[in-house]
Amino acid sequence: MNRLAKKIPKLFISYSHEDAGYLREFQTHLSPLKRNGVISAWSDQELIAGDALDEELAAHLESSDLVSFLVSSSFLSSISCYQKEFMETLNRRKRQQVEIIPVIIRDCLWKETAIAHFLATPKNGVAISTFTNRDTAWLEVTEQVMKRAQKWSSTKTTVSVDSATLDVERQPQLAETFDDWLNSTEVVFQHKFKDKLSLQDIFVFPDLTGIRNIQDELEETVNSSSLCEVDNLGEGVLIHGDEQSGKTSLVKILYKQFYTQGLLPLAVDASEVSNSDPRRSLGKFVRRQYSEMDWDAFRSSDTSRVLLIDNLHQIKLNAKFLHKLLLDAKKIFQHIVLVSDSAITFDEQRMVELAPYRLWEILPFGHVRRGDLIDRWNRLGREHTVDKDFLHRQNDATTRYINSILRTSVIPPRPIYVITALQLLDWGTPTDFSLSSIGYCYQVLIQRGLASVGVSAQDFDPYVNYLSELAYAVFSAGDQALDKSAFESFKQEYSNKFLIRSHDELLEKLHAANILSSDDENIRFSYRYIFYFYAAKYLADHLDDVGKEIDTLCERTHTERNANILIFLMHHTRDQRVIDDVLLRAYVIFDGVSPALLDNQETNHIIELVNLIPEAVVKQIDVDTERRKELERRDIVDSDRIADANSTEDEDYAHELDDRVADIVRSARMIEVIGQILRNRAGSLHRPQLLNLASSGYECGLKFLSFWLDITRREKKDLITIIAEILNEELPGAGEERIRRAAIRTYLSMTYGMCVAVIRKIAHSMGSDELIEIFHQLEEKDPDSVAIRLINVAIGLEFTKRIPKKRYVY
Repeated sequence: MNRLAKKIPKLFISYSHEDAGYLREFQTHLSPLKRNGVISAWSDQELIAGDALDEELAAHLESSDLVSFLVSSSFLSSISCYQKEFMETLNRRKRQQVEIIPVIIRDCLWKETAIAHFLATPKNGVAISTFTNRDTAWLEVTEQVMKRAQKWSSTKTTVSVDSATLDVERQPQLAETFDDWLNSTEVVFQHKFKDKLSLQDIFVFPDLTGIRNIQDELEETVNSSSLCEVDNLGEGVLIHGDEQSGKTSLVKILYKQFYTQGLLPLAVDASEVSNSDPRRSLGKFVRRQYSEMDWDAFRSSDTSRVLLIDNLHQIKLNAKFLHKLLLDAKKIFQHIVLVSDSAITFDEQRMVELAPYRLWEILPFGHVRRGDLIDRWNRLGREHTVDKDFLHRQNDATTRYINSILRTSVIPPRPIYVITALQLLDWGTPTDFSLSSIGYCYQVLIQRGLASVGVSAQDFDPYVNYLSELAYAVFSAGDQALDKSAFESFKQEYSNKFLIRSHDELLEKLHAANILSSDDENIRFSYRYIFYFYAAKYLADHLDDVGKEIDTLCERTHTERNANILIFLMHHTRDQRVIDDVLLRAYVIFDGVSPALLDNQETNHIIELVNLIPEAVVKQIDVDTERRKELERRDIVDSDRIADANSTEDEDYAHELDDRVADIVRSARMIEVIGQILRNRAGSLHRPQLLNLASSGYECGLKFLSFWLDITRREKKDLITIIAEILNEELPGAGEERIRRAAIRTYLSMTYGMCVAVIRKIAHSMGSDELIEIFHQLEEKDPDSVAIRLINVAIGLEFTKRIPKKRYVY
């Protein structure tokens, strides 16, 4: 039987424990409303001994009708208050399931957060702490709560049908498997106070840096959390970063943030995109990510859509068809976020097509972000109970330990390595890290993952052997997974070679440790770097039999897979043959090109343009005449393109160009490989070997820079013209002279930016304070090279944190 039911709204109060005094004042002022049945109210003060904190809080928050947030700086910095309770409530608010009442209790930057979207109380968001008479402020707050409760009651009297309340229209639901992926850390991390960690538990937004504008070339640094506000995306952004700088994790968190705000995000792995038609290339991702939505429903939705393309550097489309895909995507998506490996910044063709996108680079974790991560780690599982003074002391001790590890420059200050170090400290084995490397970090993560599912240390050997053999089988197949048929063949071959009690038992443990994963079609390594690690382990154990494979790795370092296996190979072996092969392949990259010196002769074409800009500003021209000249010039360019299209030499040129593009990426990867050899073996290689390796690493980067400077010098006129054409489309009506000046500045910015990027790449990949002496010897061998001096200055600034004034200031 249907009946009318009036429900008293339940108010959940979220606050930081540092503001407990304000909570007590609020509860006192709410007493009349509770007594009169206007509201019921709950905060964690209602918990009793024995309650499960997280479960009880989540249950009460989920069942609340109104939520008051007592906002202060402590609230905003709290993981449980802002990141969890507020963001979860915001998600429910978008589905019309709850009302939000922000109460500003202390002055803070709440207007820079998502709280700013809601009407705050007291009026105009004036903090309660600033009132002379706080009772006056609380009266205003409670009156607002009463009005919201009464309004809620008037609209929420519901018709119950057999005790089942009719559902309100809700946001499209995420597919369960995809939601699990969004929450996963991929690598299994362990924490002594929390059984299972999600990405949200340990994620810290990295900082980004980029050129603010072409006119002044000033670098701007922002926190990536600012991208959660879609207004900050503009026409689109391109975010790039080094290996394991947290790119995919950032994509996942941005996706969750956009979804929470009621938008329709779509995450795309560019490595799966081989068609420029959005329906064919993007439609499959809609079906994977939303449980009851196809491409047509997604595209026709009235909700704003956000496209996030990860691994852009692995897309199978060439520059022309990537441009077409993005143009079509702009007609469908209101905002676009592109994420790529930093190697894409060396691909001139693609970067020209991506010119309209704001370029951001992910920075390594500095002291502030490391501090944020350390604080988050030390609070986990005890956010509501940990003593503040104890937490500060623990954070200080942890910071000293982490800094001592990173100071060696063996591992980079990236999230995965910092978290690995934090785990080691939790387990009481910090001294193990004194000889750490990137390879050692993964060794620890894998061993701890196996230990977490009951594999004892003495039983590791069969698992290590199994993973090494499986990784080599995957490697030989040329993929990162085996289909079911190939896996059955692998198991049979493995049983013929080795004693194994049960494949099923071993696989069950590896799946439970999240080292392997499988679906109906394939079995794969859950995290590709674990695959790289064990493929390298196999190669290291069979060096006499895999010379051809190692030659291929060294020759084709432009692929992420090969470069990373090679880096891990240097962890597993100290065989000089591998180092010799690396050096040989490094030598032939950009064969015939001399390393850049950055002397006057190489940079003269840049200086000429710098001097030309002021002249261009005052030059008077006849617009009609210049416009006609420009149209005539375009006719000539178009006719040249037609002739080129009919030329039989075009294929040879394209092949040569493809080789050079591969060389660009090879040089960047080889610098990283050589850098890892230097850092891992600094104390065991002879000085001449270290000098030879350092020289090869420097040359890899400087040969590419020489190639770049030569092209930009020879093609200066055409490049400026192409840039002007793009700007003319982006800035219609800007005027010929303004476009020309902007094109020259853009050209200068590209050229200067590439010089800086190469110098930073070499310095960051190879630098170490242990090797400063070796780098200075390179400088002494080639005193005319300004480029080598600049690299060494960058290394000094980065790794010693000192300006080398005595050496370079005259």
